[in-house]
Amino acid sequence: MDIRLQRVEPDVVHHLEQRAAYLTEKTGVNWTRNDYVKLLIGEDYNKPLEIYKKKKFDEIVETLSQRMAEQEKTFQEFMRVQKQMMTLLLYGGDDDV
Repeated sequence: MDIRLQRVEPDVVHHLEQRAAYLTEKTGVNWTRNDYVKLLIGEDYNKPLEIYKKKKFDEIVETLSQRMAEQEKTFQEFMRVQKQMMTLLLYGGDDDV
């Protein structure tokens, strides 16, 4: 489907053509002004989904980070208790190390 641009400033149309030429140069695939406008519309359409995904990803990373910190504390406590138990077994005293 082609997109028709009406009542658009010539400098905006020129900018769209420049971007299409730039994409053609960078990708090696022929981009038209119409292709570039479709790309922009598609990106705009998908923007809310991208924002939602980024928000969810950030929340998951934060939760994972908190859980890792909790596990680190638990592991450190475990190691402290193990060291204390070994001291008690080896030396028979209650030395806090």
